Amino acid sequence: MRIPTTAQIRSLESDWIANCGEHWGQVLMEIAGRGAAIRTLRLWQESPGQVVVVCGKGNNGGDGLVVARYLALWGIPVSVRVIHTTRQMVGTAARASARAGASTSSRSSSTASSSSSASSSSSGSSNSSARSSSTASSSAGSSSSSPGSHDDDIDVQFASKESNVNLAILESLGVDIAALTEEAFLPLDDMHDEKGGASGQDSFTESLSESLSEGFSEGFSEGFSASDPEVDGVFLGASLIVDAIFGTGLDRQVEGFYKRVIRSINRSGKRVIAIDVPSGIDSDSGQVLGAAVRADETVTFGYLKPGLITHPGTTLKGAISIVDIGLPELPDSRNGEPDINLTTVDIVREILPMRPVDSHKGTFGRLLTIAGSLGMTGAALLAGLSSLKSGAGLCYLAVARSLLPLVPSQELVYKPMPETEAGSLSLAAFETLKHEVDRVQSVILGPGLSTNDETVELVAKLVDHISVPCIVDADGLNALALKKCGLGEASQMFVLTPHPRELARLLE
Repeated sequence: MRIPTTAQIRSLESDWIANCGEHWGQVLMEIAGRGAAIRTLRLWQESPGQVVVVCGKGNNGGDGLVVARYLALWGIPVSVRVIHTTRQMVGTAARASARAGASTSSRSSSTASSSSSASSSSSGSSNSSARSSSTASSSAGSSSSSPGSHDDDIDVQFASKESNVNLAILESLGVDIAALTEEAFLPLDDMHDEKGGASGQDSFTESLSESLSEGFSEGFSEGFSASDPEVDGVFLGASLIVDAIFGTGLDRQVEGFYKRVIRSINRSGKRVIAIDVPSGIDSDSGQVLGAAVRADETVTFGYLKPGLITHPGTTLKGAISIVDIGLPELPDSRNGEPDINLTTVDIVREILPMRPVDSHKGTFGRLLTIAGSLGMTGAALLAGLSSLKSGAGLCYLAVARSLLPLVPSQELVYKPMPETEAGSLSLAAFETLKHEVDRVQSVILGPGLSTNDETVELVAKLVDHISVPCIVDADGLNALALKKCGLGEASQMFVLTPHPRELARLLE
């Protein structure tokens, strides 16, 4: 499965919209939002109740507005909370919103002073907007009646005309829409100071969160962050939260009020469905940009995103579903562009041949596993049994001679080999293994071999000789790192399977 980068998908969408006309962006948002709404409905049916859609002011927020509209039309209780801040917003969405704000200011009332208009433009909002939510509560910051609502003069203008069209439709339907503003709540530090400092439990959780953050991305410590009752109250009555804050355009650290909202979503204990990517995730690298939503499900559009299958993004996405929005096929990668492909079960299923009824064990090839050392016989056995389950006809397991009594009898064919005093394969095993390698069609090299000096030298010589498909794993990789050797002339035949630390050793 081909996986485009954010730049590639953005280019594809832009070209498509340019070819199809100026209104095609509205069509794309509608298709994407409806697909996300269908997934949201299915998740809601598992735990019915109030749905809160949390929107940023970019197109991801626009998708959230479409989701809210369909939910309302289907009779599901839904409210929309649009994050609004007079401070600088985050990433690409911030810049787009600032441009929209400037445009809004130029259209504001002629009674507004020029200095007021300039101030509105620079903050990315207009306090003189005629459009405000008719359902917003007049009690600013009230977390009991309508959390996050405010006075009616707050503009909830979005960054794109497509999003603003959907906002107007929601307003005409009477959907509960309110701005979620930092001005409506005390800053977190001030809130704690006013209460005489955080409680003992809050101090403990804050300390624990800081400790965890030193070694891990902040996305993994969200559950330990101190409570923030002012913002947490927004989600008290919800059974499901739709995360439509940031999409693939996020390219800076999430800070300030946005960070508070994301932390509150993660603390809420409610089920969360994210639109396109969980907010706060870099859609290319999967890294957490300051703070990220932990979703139960992510609905992504068109194509899978690299950040949803790489760590730590893959741990925060929950279940994944891809909504087909009608994008054309991806063009071939241009020079310098990454070409990312994901091997899926469907792809593997197509590759595996049907087995003829008159087949036998010799029909399906021979596989040699070179593995194990004293204390690591389990690694050798697991690798050998995996070769059987993969469908190979004859499976050989080469282990140090003294390990044979420790390996239970299975369908494997054992090949006892010369060993070191430490119970690992010795360099003296090379000629025998060379002969065995030449008789098989594939090799597994490395699990549990150890990093004994002789064994490392043996691995280096074997890698230089092997010319059939070979998986190198575990201590096979460590041997390559220690010897700093390449894969020889048949490097295209090797598949390396490092975990992060093994990869780090290889790249040193």
